Amino acid sequence: MLKRKYAARSSWKRMIERNYRELYMETESFTGYVTRLDMIQVTHPLHVRYSEQVIQLVGDGYSWLQQFPSGKKHVVTTTFDEHGKIVQTYVDICLRHGRDANGIFLR
Repeated sequence: MLKRKYAARSSWKRMIERNYRELYMETESFTGYVTRLDMIQVTHPLHVRYSEQVIQLVGDGYSWLQQFPSGKKHVVTTTFDEHGKIVQTYVDICLRHGRDANGIFLR
């Protein structure tokens, strides 16, 4: 069974207050959905270890900007800290992504 991850992360119990927006765009360089998840208040931060480095990805004031390009099998997530500084850009390779009754998802 493949798991779906929704851009709004509405199932995350760690988020007390959030703001979520999505926009469909058609430009010369990009066609697809762009979403922004602002984490206003969380119960506890999320840290991820990459080799010797630990990076915070979730915290009060953090934001995720996700790009879901039409017809592609990847999603780009850029994480910003509470000061608007880029913490990480991450590419998810996925079977597919799209939109259903619950919102935009990747799988």
